[in-house]
Amino acid sequence: MTDSGSLPRWVLLFHKAGSGLGRSDHWDLLIQNGNELDAWALDANPLEQVHCTGIRLAPHRLKYLDQEGELSRDRGTIQKISGGQLLGSSRLPDGCGTFELERETIPVTPVTIWISAADRSGMPVEPGDPVLVEILDPRT
Repeated sequence: MTDSGSLPRWVLLFHKAGSGLGRSDHWDLLIQNGNELDAWALDANPLEQVHCTGIRLAPHRLKYLDQEGELSRDRGTIQKISGGQLLGSSRLPDGCGTFELERETIPVTPVTIWISAADRSGMPVEPGDPVLVEILDPRT
């Protein structure tokens, strides 16, 4: 978990879906927003694709920043792909926006991503709505 003096965290999980989930395998991008995680289920790894699509999920609990393995109610398994600290963001009221993510890799590699409504309508994105994720500043 994050103490009050540290930067917010983020994590990218590969979610191998179980029969109780109702969707296929995907990547979960979770970004801390206070005492919960803004969440998106994406069709591709956003750190390896310049563009990918997905859906906005309901907020998740902070425990998913550190959790891996089997999920309850046959929802499948999750495996951490990457994570780190949120260096900065320009977050919209619906949780979308621009995020500068610092990865926990050596060397530390920050990346800036933009998450928006897939239809670019400007309307707030609700859980279940499609989203577009774009890498604005890809670095290797």
